[in-house]
Formats: sequence, structure tokens, C-alpha cells
Amino acid sequence: MLKLYGHDTSPYVRRIRVLLVELGLPFVRDSRSWTVADADVLTLNPCLRVPALEAPRSDGERQLLLDSRIIAAFLYEQPGRALATWPGDHPPPAPTLFQSRTRWDDENALSILDAAQDSLINLFVLELDGITPAQSPYLTRQLARAESCLRWLDSRLGSDDTFHPGRFGYLDLALACSLDWMLFRERYPVRQLRNLARALDRHAERPSLQQTHPRLAQNTALPKAEK
Repeated sequence: MLKLYGHDTSPYVRRIRVLLVELGLPFVRDSRSWTVADADVLTLNPCLRVPALEAPRSDGERQLLLDSRIIAAFLYEQPGRALATWPGDHPPPAPTLFQSRTRWDDENALSILDAAQDSLINLFVLELDGITPAQSPYLTRQLARAESCLRWLDSRLGSDDTFHPGRFGYLDLALACSLDWMLFRERYPVRQLRNLARALDRHAERPSLQQTHPRLAQNTALPKAEK
């Protein structure tokens, strides 16, 4: 059985939770990845970050995977995947992490999304310590970086609801998880970006996103680590 480590409000953990549902892969969660000083994930991952995933190996040992993008690549290669089918007009999940024809453009887009997400996490954590962009040129640059990245993504998405018409891919679910986090933590006025806001609303009722929304978290306290 796959075992996922990480807290409910993390957008990076949520990406993997959504993907596991979309790929029909059963998994269990750990219950100590919040603010417990000796949480298992903090001893497993030298980066002191979430998510982490443990998976069985053929030799009976356990494989440890760190970082959401590495975990996603691993999950798309697992046997026994059963792509989810949802009622209504929800587009089907993509069968691969990237399409060969557009892989490098999509890799770029995912890196740009991660840059925006990481910058806003930095702002969020440091503001909890009383440090605001007005006090720090570094944080001002972080905010400008997030703004630049999100506007680029808004332009890249254009009038479509997904990055590749007719498929709900990893890039689409990653975007939804990040935008929901930004609204949940009040980090960025997502509604000002028309294309991103439209896509977020379009997929809001997708079951894999509905059941993992951060507002449903049992504990919304600040976790010790993100990504």
C-alpha cells in the first residue's frame, strides 16, 4: 500500500492526493505531519518538507520518494492504474504526466507555477513572524515574482479550461491546488486574473478537488514544512 506523508492544507501534498484519486491508486495517510516536532516525515526527508511517499518494492523493502513532481512521475508509471471517470462534463484525467509533443512547454509552465507558489509561501511564513514586504526588499521581489508568474500562466491558459483541451492533466490539477491555497490563505487576489479564475471555477466541483479542498482540513495550523 502506498503511504503519503503530509498535511491537508499543503498545495503540494494536495496535488498528490488529487492525483492518487484521479489515477485510482489506493493509499493511506500518515497522521503526524502537522506540527509534531518528531513527525515521521521530518525524519524521512532531509529537506524537512512534504510531501513524501513510501511505496512497496518487489524485494519487500520500501521505496521513499520526495518532492511532489518526483512522486507524480512515479505514480503515472504504476501498474494497476484505473483512470477516474466522473459524472457530468468533467474532462477525463490525462494518462501521462506530460505529452511528448508538449512536454518541455508544460515542464516550463509547472516550474513557473511552482515559483509563484514558493514565493507566496515564503511571504506567508515570514509575515507570521512579523516580517512584511514593506520591511524587506527580498519579500517585495517575491511578491513581484509571484505576480509575474501568475500573469504568465493566465496568458498561457487563455480562453481554455485546461492546458490541453479535453484532458485534465497534472498541470491543471496543480494549478487548481495552488489557486485554492492562495484564496484559502488570502495570499493573492486570484479573481483578478480572469482566465485562471474561470478555470478554477470550471473544475471546482470535480470530485477529486472537492474532497481535498483545504477548507476541509481537520487542522489548519501552520505546518512545519511545505513542498
